[in-house]
Amino acid sequence: MSFIHARIITALVAWTLMIGLPAFVHAEPNEGTHRGGHSKHDRDAHHFIDQTFHSLFRHAKDLGLSEEQVKKLKTLMTDYEKARIRGEADLKLAEVDVQTLAHDEKAEMSAIENAVRKSEMVHANLRIEGIKTLRAA
Repeated sequence: MSFIHARIITALVAWTLMIGLPAFVHAEPNEGTHRGGHSKHDRDAHHFIDQTFHSLFRHAKDLGLSEEQVKKLKTLMTDYEKARIRGEADLKLAEVDVQTLAHDEKAEMSAIENAVRKSEMVHANLRIEGIKTLRAA
């Protein structure tokens, strides 16, 4: 890969991270939350990651990406999609536990707190996975 192509790729990734990552990382708790615990922010973050990959694929030739690099990016995208699906399923299950305990008058407050913390940890892990994927790209 030539020096200029390496600079273009570096600039594209840096631009993507500078523009998108601050919005992706910033979270407003409970803002826009819909059924299932997913907020508009979460959907926007996933959309941003998908669009970043699609832009890289669309401009792969212009960026001088080799077939091997494109293949690695596709593998990264596939791995992220799988991790996102698993993470969203884990989040939904954790939220079911929170709701079940919250509506159980006999449930200990400590159990409810632990369920909420688990749900938030699952959500944080999902966001971190997206950030790791972008940084790896």
